[in-house]
Amino acid sequence: MSEEKTDADFDAGKKAFEEKDFANAFGCFMRSAENGNAEAQFRIGNMLYYGIGTRQDLKKALMWFRKGAENGNADAQNELGLMYATGRNTQRSPAKAFEWTEKAAEQNNRSAIYNLGTFYESGCGCEVNFEYASLLYLKAASMGMPEAAYSLGHLYHEGKGVEKDPAKAFLLCRTAAEEGYAKAVYDTAVLYLYGDGTERDLGKAKKYFQRAFELGFVKARDNIRMIEEEERRAQ
Repeated sequence: MSEEKTDADFDAGKKAFEEKDFANAFGCFMRSAENGNAEAQFRIGNMLYYGIGTRQDLKKALMWFRKGAENGNADAQNELGLMYATGRNTQRSPAKAFEWTEKAAEQNNRSAIYNLGTFYESGCGCEVNFEYASLLYLKAASMGMPEAAYSLGHLYHEGKGVEKDPAKAFLLCRTAAEEGYAKAVYDTAVLYLYGDGTERDLGKAKKYFQRAFELGFVKARDNIRMIEEEERRAQ
């Protein structure tokens, strides 16, 4: 099959996916993937992983992620790294997780840059290096990843790899919260509640706890009740 035909299959797959015709998209991507299109191989892996347009099959997803990764697709390399990191449907291998995630990060894949930061912070497949983790989080945050801003804020809060700076930790956490990262929404509320890195503000704490509750943090409800009780006593 010609390269032009392979690209046509891939383009047809993207169009079908956008139109939510997932079964047709899967077929188009499969034809492209079988002819060596690395991005199609990633997409097939992703659809198999989540059961989109086909039956979920983690074993086959791993196979296609590996094909895409070996053919240089950064998204596939990142996903393969995550599967090795978690041991999802394969033997857990921190060394392989680090290897594939680093390859994706070298291609400027922002998710991989963030994930590599978490590896350096936790020592997954490498020596713990908080300073390098902070640099990776900073880069991923600058590329628009709120979870990276949150993680960088945590390092500033604890003084790991960077000089301890509660005010900077608060600002990074709030930035991640405003970008929709649920954990940051809850933690921003906690920081307002206790005046950690910012002035204590029960009204703002309550607002963020309410948002966190709406995002699934059930424990935020107890914090809201505690604030309301303190407000009543202050009247």
